[in-house]
Amino acid sequence: MSDQPDFDHLDTDYDRFLPLLQGADDGLLAALKAVPESGRVLDLACGVGEPAVTLARQRPDLRLTGIDISETQIAAARARAPRLGIDGVRFEVMSMDALELDTGSVDAVMSRMGALMMGDPARTAREAARVLTPGGRLAVAVWGTLDMHAAMRLGLRCLESVLPAEEVPDFSAFDRLAAAGVRDGILREAGLTAVESHTLRWTFERADFESWWSFVLSIPGPMQDAFRRLDQDALSRARRTMAELAAPCRRRDGSYAFPMGCQLLSGRV
Repeated sequence: MSDQPDFDHLDTDYDRFLPLLQGADDGLLAALKAVPESGRVLDLACGVGEPAVTLARQRPDLRLTGIDISETQIAAARARAPRLGIDGVRFEVMSMDALELDTGSVDAVMSRMGALMMGDPARTAREAARVLTPGGRLAVAVWGTLDMHAAMRLGLRCLESVLPAEEVPDFSAFDRLAAAGVRDGILREAGLTAVESHTLRWTFERADFESWWSFVLSIPGPMQDAFRRLDQDALSRARRTMAELAAPCRRRDGSYAFPMGCQLLSGRV
């Protein structure tokens, strides 16, 4: 997407986003089980340290490095990991489109909702392939079509109900990049082989409507900015629209279960 969300302040609210990403984490980490003992793993666009920290907890033998272009997030990652009892992960400020690493220096590259979605996907793929050792593996979990992301999809429909079409954020890049063969082709052109693409699906649960609504309003990026610009009347109308849209996901006890999904792409050099 051309306009990247500003994630610099996400560290203060990060834990609330973990359940949204759980299904992606499970699939991504499962794809990395074959990393050899003491393998070197690079986490692209690691944000405040995930999923590198979770992988370090599961595989303390691995040598992990997390990189992100945001100095704020890397600082948060460096502080967060020791609080969770993890001290074996290195975090560095670095662009995934211009890795300051030697060719063939890592055994695996992973990314969750960063690589192949933000920055320059083709350049990211080439850099990932370059730093992988022969036989090394790449695994990337990335949002698929907009229909797979319930919070974004329903949030945009709420904005469409109260804003002129030209003021509704454009997330068409979700569908363009998720189209059949697009990301697979980017990986193959970068030199990766045995490229595979799977769909991961899971459920995102909220205790009640208010917790769901506040979550939607808190997602960083253009959608959050659009909601913040609404006056009180428009925001109230958007909230009523969301209540209607979310109704099919409401359980008998008043809690909600929203279907989620993403793409899991993998390959080797």
